[in-house]
Amino acid sequence: MKLSALERDASAVLNTPLLLAHADSATPLAELSAAEQACFAQFNFENRRRDWLCGRNALKKLLRMLERPDDTKAIRFPDRQLSISHGEGSSFAVGTCAKTQGLGIDYEPLRAFNKRIVNWFLDDREIDWLSKQPATEIEQLIIRLWTIKEAAFKSHPHNNGMSLWEFTVIDPTQQLVNAVTTAKGVSIQVVCRKFARGYLSIATFQKAQQSGSRYED
Repeated sequence: MKLSALERDASAVLNTPLLLAHADSATPLAELSAAEQACFAQFNFENRRRDWLCGRNALKKLLRMLERPDDTKAIRFPDRQLSISHGEGSSFAVGTCAKTQGLGIDYEPLRAFNKRIVNWFLDDREIDWLSKQPATEIEQLIIRLWTIKEAAFKSHPHNNGMSLWEFTVIDPTQQLVNAVTTAKGVSIQVVCRKFARGYLSIATFQKAQQSGSRYED
């Protein structure tokens, strides 16, 4: 699936006009604003610097597509109209001009990992479902569930202090995945697709479903 096809697919499934940008190289330092260069200088580790620059590249591309200034220093995540993700040298950014409650994106390449990670981000019901799936698909399904939950987390406008474990995937087999946050009355819709060398998920935050929730606008 090409990025343009994924963009159209996600827009249709989530009923939100979306734009997607991708970068697999770093933004040259000379193209950073003074404020962005000051932010970049704070990172001490080379891999963190590389990821940040690659993420800025995708984000700047997206901002230009949205006809917005491409200086990213003033942007703070979670942002209700923008989100970024990066992994293994690739970065993705999603954005919309629509008035949304929250937007999130996550990309994870397929790779080997310690399966005990499921105890950190899946609840008992999700682990039970996973245990009943074919053994040959377990690793891919774990990565798929991770991207779904991470995108849902990023879409939550009040995610400070929250963890992935608090986001419950209602039915991971659906094309349009519904997730909720534990005891907070929040509904999130996520579209997840195989893309490039892994899975990419995009989430839109929905209004709180319970009257009196502090997340209602």
